[in-house]
Amino acid sequence: MALGIGGFGNDRNPETQKAEDNRIPLLIRSRDQGQTWSYARAAQPTAKKSSPAPSPTPSDLALLRATQIIDVIFHPSDPSIVFIGTKDAGLWKSADAGSQWRHTLDDPNGLRATSTVYRIAISPSRPGIVYLAVFQNHRGRVLKSIDAGQTFREVFFTPAPEVGIPALAVDPHDSDHVRIGTGQGGLIETADGGSTWATEKWFGGAITNFFMAPDDFDQMYITTAEGKIFEPNDQPDKPEEKWKDVTTTFAKSAMGRPRVQYSLFGGASITPATGQRIIADPDDFTSLYTTSANGISHSADAGKTWKTIDTLIPPGTSPDVRDIAVSPRDSSSLFAVANGQLHETKDGGKTWAHKQIPGIPGLRRIFVHPLQPDIFFALVGE
Repeated sequence: MALGIGGFGNDRNPETQKAEDNRIPLLIRSRDQGQTWSYARAAQPTAKKSSPAPSPTPSDLALLRATQIIDVIFHPSDPSIVFIGTKDAGLWKSADAGSQWRHTLDDPNGLRATSTVYRIAISPSRPGIVYLAVFQNHRGRVLKSIDAGQTFREVFFTPAPEVGIPALAVDPHDSDHVRIGTGQGGLIETADGGSTWATEKWFGGAITNFFMAPDDFDQMYITTAEGKIFEPNDQPDKPEEKWKDVTTTFAKSAMGRPRVQYSLFGGASITPATGQRIIADPDDFTSLYTTSANGISHSADAGKTWKTIDTLIPPGTSPDVRDIAVSPRDSSSLFAVANGQLHETKDGGKTWAHKQIPGIPGLRRIFVHPLQPDIFFALVGE
């Protein structure tokens, strides 16, 4: 089945497919920096030794195509392994860099097939250890795998029902050191792999996400449902002042004052309003980018000062920049999602080019494979 340049090869009615794909964010993949794309598909089920490999079942295919994807995580050292977390459809894993996906089924142990998987964290120092922040059985829970995501066991659950865990991070140098952020505003951590936990701080609103340097667990931003951003305070006067509010600093960027919306779908799911995003250069955590309906801003000094990056969309026409990614191969190569289209610059934003993707309902997110930068993943759908 051939793929057209910039489009999709399939035998489905384009109008029917477009109507179906508009409903929810779907996963697409490119192996040539966004020139051609294909939809995610279910993997072949595991065959018995005496039997040929069966085809994916219709239910597997339907589930993957009807799943809202929340998180996409790449293995820190094996480029073939990618995980996706979903709403009400559990965890999916690819062993071939995203060509096919297999549903992780571990109901007798810890992970339910119908779990909502908010966050996935793979330990860079011990990649066989994987943590999940999930919502199942009416509570937010942390699950841990010591066999690279094949089986899981529960190591934490929220004391109150109907409270989720939207944020999760593992120390890049210590697989036992993990932080989570709860829908009640708790910053909670473990130093022994989940055997015991301690509260580091209670924030005024639900924690929505962590944004961490890839090699330093203490370089982290925390966002909350009140629209605030916090970073570590190097010289706190009191222990409770370990985190300082830097919201006003980020408000000077194109993002403006951060705005988030709090929604509950079987737990706390935090999603940014107007597509606001904060990302960092993979090779330099002091080089930050923000995106919003106001456009793109860049800071070269960890958010202290900002400058606007011009795009091809005229000012005052709501650029609606939903996401941006920096190439791991070249920091001057940026890929932005604006007005549902993919834009590329190879000179840090001085000049831009459109990447046409016919037949899709609109881009929402873009992910560049950190180990294979020619591979892109994107979420599409209105």
